[in-house]
Amino acid sequence: MPAVGDTKVEFNRTYIWLEPNVNAPAGWRLTGNDNTPGASQDQSALNATGTVDSGTATILVNQLVYVTSSGTIALANASSVNTAKVAGVATATTTAGNPVTYTRNRPVTMTNVSAVVDSAPSALETGKYYYLSATNAGNYTRTPDTSTSGAALVQVGLAISTADMAIEIQSEVLI
Repeated sequence: MPAVGDTKVEFNRTYIWLEPNVNAPAGWRLTGNDNTPGASQDQSALNATGTVDSGTATILVNQLVYVTSSGTIALANASSVNTAKVAGVATATTTAGNPVTYTRNRPVTMTNVSAVVDSAPSALETGKYYYLSATNAGNYTRTPDTSTSGAALVQVGLAISTADMAIEIQSEVLI
């Protein structure tokens, strides 16, 4: 049986073994643009770029972002379904008015776990699911808000090691 985060290549397509949530079976999923990791093929299809919203002072590398109604990029927040539509994970730190690149549907190395996960842990909990925080915009949490009316529950990834997370953003569920 494969472990979460294992990859394989079949017929020139790359797959990753994921378990999306406790109510769904685990299985092989295509990765991003299903290129072989590390190949000389263009990996840019895994990324998108936008301009940081003027109301967002700083976006840290590995923070979760969403696209605003005006098309700018801001920190995602589970306190409202409008700000919980996670577009991806920032690949670098940037500030308002500047470009930001974000990615999804692939493993990322979390270089700043204590800065982007609620309660500031020093490492990720391997094999545990992470959710969009309703407390700290852009952050991950292990204890999502499931009781506040109007909040959203959004599973965003699964820790595949103490520093790596398989990013697979699920649809938000209104509470």
